[in-house]
Amino acid sequence: GACVQYALAQKQALDLAPYVNSELLNWASTGHLNSEFIYQSGDDSVSVSIIADRSGSLVCEIGDETFAANIIGLEDNSALIEIDGEKEAVFFDQFLPNAINLSLSTKSIRLIDISGGGEQVEEAAGSGAVIAPMHGKLLDILVEPGTRVEKGDKLAVLEAMKMQHEILASIDGTVSEVVSEVGAQLQADALILHIEPLDVADD
Repeated sequence: GACVQYALAQKQALDLAPYVNSELLNWASTGHLNSEFIYQSGDDSVSVSIIADRSGSLVCEIGDETFAANIIGLEDNSALIEIDGEKEAVFFDQFLPNAINLSLSTKSIRLIDISGGGEQVEEAAGSGAVIAPMHGKLLDILVEPGTRVEKGDKLAVLEAMKMQHEILASIDGTVSEVVSEVGAQLQADALILHIEPLDVADD
């Protein structure tokens, strides 16, 4: 479940960054950034960490247990995942950014991530939130609060795959807040800054 939610978050983040090469979808920096999911189970919570290596293979940590995972295929409502050498077909319905129904060969489960990791993607989908489209190091931020920007303007520079990738504005507006700092290691979908859309900024 965490592997599917991780892959969907990566895809959603990339979809919100139309100027970034799709080949970076499953790429991870050498910073070994953890993507953490916390699932409620009765009165207890279960923490799951997903770590991606440079090839896109995943290491899943649950307590003292570690699993090697690889997402072989990801479609709109299904995925083929290999975990410790065993392949499993998974059907899913993501009814909220942080919640998903899963159907496996032996059971069906509902997982709700209470860590808050999915909220930024939901916010970004309908606003001026500018998020990192992949894991990487934030090399530069070229704007500050109050800067007026137009669609296509360069906002920041992210280093990934030993290359520099420009983060461009997807809307016209005014920078209202800069959240991330230069030099920070960012995971995919991390919030970098926020732009107030032009129609809001002019009111």
